[in-house]
Amino acid sequence: MKDLTNEKIALRSLFKHLTDGGFSIKSVEPQDVEEDEDILPVTKDTTFDQIFDHYFVYDDDYILTVEKDGKTARILQTWYGGVEGLYSNSSSHKDIYDDLDKVSDDWYNEMEEKEIQWD
Repeated sequence: MKDLTNEKIALRSLFKHLTDGGFSIKSVEPQDVEEDEDILPVTKDTTFDQIFDHYFVYDDDYILTVEKDGKTARILQTWYGGVEGLYSNSSSHKDIYDDLDKVSDDWYNEMEEKEIQWD
């Protein structure tokens, strides 16, 4: 079985940076979703482990939907090629774009500092 330690560290850190930046996580879905049951809605009762377990069922890129101040962003994440691919692109309301960009930069810098990489 693949060792998912670095992925777990990276995702937990990303979620921390997002919540510290005022974002709430609304859903997790594979990029090529075909059925609604593949989308994991995230509520206040959803645990990190539930999200993580759902994330790694599929061998796919993922989309996180996050919200801040009633505005949403959909973040494309890819786990291939190390840190530089994890948090790569977003579709965001212009009012929260700068905040999301700061979270992304802070998270990326932490991953580089910790030398979190994987195959």
